[in-house]
Amino acid sequence: MTTNDGSPHPPSFMLAALGAVVFVSLIITGDAITSVMTATNVIEVPNASPLIPIVAIGAATVVWGLIVIRGIRRRGSFGTATIAGLLASLAYLAGLFFSSLGSGIAAAAVVTHNMVNGYTLVVLIAGVVTAAATLALSRASGETPQWPWEKHSDDDE
Repeated sequence: MTTNDGSPHPPSFMLAALGAVVFVSLIITGDAITSVMTATNVIEVPNASPLIPIVAIGAATVVWGLIVIRGIRRRGSFGTATIAGLLASLAYLAGLFFSSLGSGIAAAAVVTHNMVNGYTLVVLIAGVVTAAATLALSRASGETPQWPWEKHSDDDE
């Protein structure tokens, strides 16, 4: 006999936090790979603050997390994951733009450089993939998967 003392699912904020860690990791890894492949840096403008990409990734992560938490609670699907990726990439561009303004450099040049060289595409792909995985994980039953012939009922004994 088994008892169920509560929901087998962790809270939505816990799943979103774990997904956010993977999201940020994929962005950093993807930016490194893109940097090597295109022979460019994430920020090519001279005298740019190293905080600019950090602010941009932070903005993307906050937006991504809010959409994913809402998607978990409303049992979102791949459409929710796509929206999370799109809005996270837009938040990334906004973070680049506004943090570049604070540094006193050409904000439009920073945003254009990131769009042309594929850094924004990295955020989009990372956002969609991690949101889809997080939403799928939130829908998992929490039970060990079994083949139909492995399932036993009380009537068999």
